[in-house]
Amino acid sequence: MSHQVELIVMDEVDSTNAEIVRRRAGSDSGRIPVCISDCQTAGRGRRGRPWQSPRGQNLYLSLGLTFRGSFAMLDGLSLVLGVAVAEAWSSMVLQMWG
Repeated sequence: MSHQVELIVMDEVDSTNAEIVRRRAGSDSGRIPVCISDCQTAGRGRRGRPWQSPRGQNLYLSLGLTFRGSFAMLDGLSLVLGVAVAEAWSSMVLQMWG
């Protein structure tokens, strides 16, 4: 199954997650929205806790995937995504400076 990604790159946003929700509500494209920002002004962590998102220190990313089933199927997802991002970044760095 092939899915297209809608990449949304922003300098600043209230919340990458809120931006994904807004984009999904206004679209029926079937594409997977991915929002990346340098700064979030109203980021949220687990259980709605404030998320500190200062400019120029990190990249903040939300991915609009829909999962069917229980939350148990998501165990380890953050680890898998972290490894995938690290491998992609390493590959890009090698291509640019290798």
